[in-house]
Amino acid sequence: MSAYQNDPALGSFCFSLIRQVVNVVLILTTTQLRRVIMTNLLPKIKGAVSNLTEKAEAEKKQAKVWLNLVVPTGEVDDNGEPIFQKIVTYGLALDTMPLGKVTNSKSSFNQMVRNTNSYQTQLVEAGMSLEPGSSVILNENVRVQLYRSNDEVEQTNDDNAHLINLF
Repeated sequence: MSAYQNDPALGSFCFSLIRQVVNVVLILTTTQLRRVIMTNLLPKIKGAVSNLTEKAEAEKKQAKVWLNLVVPTGEVDDNGEPIFQKIVTYGLALDTMPLGKVTNSKSSFNQMVRNTNSYQTQLVEAGMSLEPGSSVILNENVRVQLYRSNDEVEQTNDDNAHLINLF
């Protein structure tokens, strides 16, 4: 039999001492691990993230076809072309804008999404056929719509004939 089995106080002391040694080892290990992470791993992670970000920015497609809202100024440039003034700061970058997704089972909605995608595709194709730096005014069928979305409406199920109680 070992000495600490015969003497409970000695056994308790040994257990306490072992626990303190383990705690010190854990603290040292944690401190060393923290130091390794901060000095070696963290800069490498930051560098990798920075490289990925720079690569993504470099690969990001630069827009070439813009849809702008303009009004005529009544003046002409040196080539006799009318000069137009933007009425909002930013145009729509059509060639980098994703096409709409059909996410509804209503065929009329799906048809509208397909139409919108077709219009966007037509505009991009027409824009890419222009000389760099040139523009064209769209036909009279295109209207500019200023729209404000509705405020959120309180939803109740009082008049919902299709709602059933599941439980």
